[in-house]
Amino acid sequence: MSNIITSLVPFSKCSAKPILVTNLGKSSTSSTIFAPNDNNYIINNTGVHRYENVINYNYENCKPILNIETKIFPDTTNQLNYYFIFDCPGKDAIGHWVYESFMFFSLYSELKKQHPMLQILTPNKKKYVKLLLRFFDLDDNIIYMIDNTQKNICFFPPIISKNILTDNVLFKKYIDIYANSIKNRLVILPQKNKYLFLPRNTFDNYDANDRTIPVTDEIRKNIVEKGGTVLNSFELNNLTFQYNIVNNSDIIIVDYGGSFVFNCIFLENKKIILLHNDNLNFYLSFQANKILFDYINERNNLVFVNFEPTSYISFEHNIQIHLD
Repeated sequence: MSNIITSLVPFSKCSAKPILVTNLGKSSTSSTIFAPNDNNYIINNTGVHRYENVINYNYENCKPILNIETKIFPDTTNQLNYYFIFDCPGKDAIGHWVYESFMFFSLYSELKKQHPMLQILTPNKKKYVKLLLRFFDLDDNIIYMIDNTQKNICFFPPIISKNILTDNVLFKKYIDIYANSIKNRLVILPQKNKYLFLPRNTFDNYDANDRTIPVTDEIRKNIVEKGGTVLNSFELNNLTFQYNIVNNSDIIIVDYGGSFVFNCIFLENKKIILLHNDNLNFYLSFQANKILFDYINERNNLVFVNFEPTSYISFEHNIQIHLD
């Protein structure tokens, strides 16, 4: 007999007390896991989620909830696959995928020592995924789907949702680990770059979060005239090159969204001009975003410049002040 187990515990409690059991049939079991303390396996003093013979899973959209379906395989099935799942409630939005999932890559690296056949599995096919894996010298032979005809052991990292953050301590700890892991791979370039503009990437964005910065052309022209650099990140296929250019610049102009937390989390002693609109206050009302902003701001000089059309008259004046 197999069961469906659903924990109806409020997010703030994050405990697992199955209180609803329903008969499903003979061959599969479904479990709902609440984040992040509802774990069953410890690695590097961090709880992760280890499940055998997973045939399907899904994260509830923007909620720290993971649903897993497992299957009972016949004893004649001998092959055993090992998967580490990089996926998250925020789907493939870059700021969500990195800080809800990939920032735990050190747990994968540790598990890989124990299970050499461990493979990375992610449904995310965005370009930045492969770039990050190459940057950290991880296996970029990505598996996009569980082979549910074979036995498996799946490891899921701590379940984090930036929309509903349930463990500030864990979140801050792994932000710091992730940022330092990037810094340790950077080099000092022989020549400094004064100004750097990172235009908003319009090719690899999460569609629901896409927006246009109306002053992009003006900033690009201004930076080039000042002898600075305009870095169109989507046109690069080398994150080491990209991060070293960013780290080698004194003043960075960047949009307030995913590009900011993707490209600036490792910076120290820089002036970062953050382009934003009137949505910034709402964005920072989410505790996870506020923690990421504070982490970067504590280590740099963060300057906020509104690019909305209503602020356009003051925009050029403000940005000129901060570029000088």
